[in-house]
Order: sequence, then C-alpha cells, then structure tokens
Amino acid sequence: MPNVIPTLLAAVLLAGCTKSSSKPASSDSAFAGVQSRGAAVMGVDQYTSAHVFEELPDGGRIVLERKDASDSAGVATIRAHMRTIAEAFGRGDFSDPGMVHMTKVPGTDVMAAKRDAIRYSVADRPAGAEVRLTTSDTTAIRAIHQFLAFQRMDHRAAGHGAEPMTWVVRADGIGPVHVGMTSADARTALGLPAGAKGGAGCSYLAGTAGTALHAYVMLTSDTVVRFDVRDSSIATAEGARVGDSEARVQSLYTGRVSVQPHKYVAGGHYLVVTDPAHAADRIVFETDGKVVRQYRAGRTPEVTNVEGCG
Repeated sequence: MPNVIPTLLAAVLLAGCTKSSSKPASSDSAFAGVQSRGAAVMGVDQYTSAHVFEELPDGGRIVLERKDASDSAGVATIRAHMRTIAEAFGRGDFSDPGMVHMTKVPGTDVMAAKRDAIRYSVADRPAGAEVRLTTSDTTAIRAIHQFLAFQRMDHRAAGHGAEPMTWVVRADGIGPVHVGMTSADARTALGLPAGAKGGAGCSYLAGTAGTALHAYVMLTSDTVVRFDVRDSSIATAEGARVGDSEARVQSLYTGRVSVQPHKYVAGGHYLVVTDPAHAADRIVFETDGKVVRQYRAGRTPEVTNVEGCG
C-alpha cells in the first residue's frame, strides 16, 4: 500500500509516584529543579509527597497528599495551597505552575480564556486535598487534559489509581495532543525535545522510535491534522483497536459508521466514524473485510486521504 510514513512519533511516558526519599532518585538536575521549586511554591517536600494528575471526561483532578498522613502540619499546608491555587486558576492566574515548571504550562492560555466556563472545587483528603476541574466546554476539556498531562510528565507523577496515563484516540486527538496544535505545542505536550517546524505542505512530527506510543502525527503547514495508528497498543476512547472485527467496530459506534470499499485491498473496507461533538473530524478504520488492520483519526479532508502524505 502506498501509504508510507517516515518517522515514528514517540513519547516516554513517565508515570508512578516518586519514591519515599528525601533525595532525588537520580542525578536528573531538571527533575530536581522541579522538585525544589515545587517545595517552595507548595510548602511541602516533594519527595515525601505524592501527586496525581488525572484526566476525566468532564475535566480532571489534581491530588496532592503527604505520604505520612500523621504529618498534620504538612497536610494543613497542602490543604491551604490547594485552595489558593483553585482560587487563582478560577481567576485565570496560572503563575504558580509556571514558576514550578519554569515555562508556560500547555493548556493554560485556553484555560485562562475559558475561566468562566471552568469550575474549580476543593475537597480535603486524609493526607492532603484535591482540586476538581469541571466544564462542559469541549475546548476547555482539551486544554485541561493537556495541562494535566504536562504536569504529570514533569512531576513524574501518577494518573488514575497511580497507573500510567492511558493514551486513547479520539476523533480530534490522541492523549494530550489534538487537532489544531502547532508542532511546538505537540512536542511540549508529549515531552519531546524542540525540533524544526513542519513545512508548508504535509509532513510528520518527528520523535524517537521504539518507545511506548506507536502512532504518527501528521502536520499540514505546521498544524496537527491527523493521527495514524498501526498496531494494537493504542485504542480509541470507545475501546476499538487494531485486530478488532468489523462487527465490533460497528457495535461500538452504533449509528455512526459508514462503510466504503477499500481502494487497494480487495474485499476490504473503510469504516468511517463521525463524532457528533466534532463535526469536522473522523475516525477511519481500514479493514481487510474481516478485521481492522490500521486506523487514523483527525480532521477532514486530511483524515480521508488514503495515501497520507504520499
């Protein structure tokens, strides 16, 4: 098939809580800097505290707790800090995370602009507190997920249940990367080093081959437009993946699938899924007539281009 993609996008997914130690687990000076600045901003030692940054369908949550719940002074400091940042975020002020990470954290520009559409609520936990971020605005949800993913990566923290972040494909994105981002924003969200901008035409975001994220990000004029998945390691938000039967895809997306003949595979099909929340975006599953061999997601018309950048 003439659809040839030159470079594998990858992101090293750093997850799991930091170890119970008062010293860095390695000589990583960048991480040590985040931990030091975090202690200054939050008022508690980062190596003896635990973060969780979890994306949720209507936003997400940030959890900060002391590993020793008997540290009443530390618990009180965390609870006060979480109320402070919830109030600041509600005003569109994200200077605290900016100081901790020494950069403008991805997603915060949109979250500031959409501050009236996002609700921040604080709940105490036995060893600290959590901030819940909720909204019905789809653009704000994307920004919140980008914001949480970056912090989880930089803090080397956890997602839901202290498990690594689950990368899922949606019609408009994959993990914290979504249609409309620049290549620089996508690299930041994925933890990739800075790279050259995409050209005026079609290209693919370059990464490091052989790591956990087996997908490709297509750019048009340096803007993210499409995502291609070639193996079963990444599923869609509804649970579809490479290797699934056509019948399973149809059942997962009841009433949303149109079937078209494959351009190159005799008896094969394209199962084109529409998303009511993103009218311009699609998920396209390529099959051999029985099972999914690969799929892609993104905006039209790029997502419907069988040859990719070819």
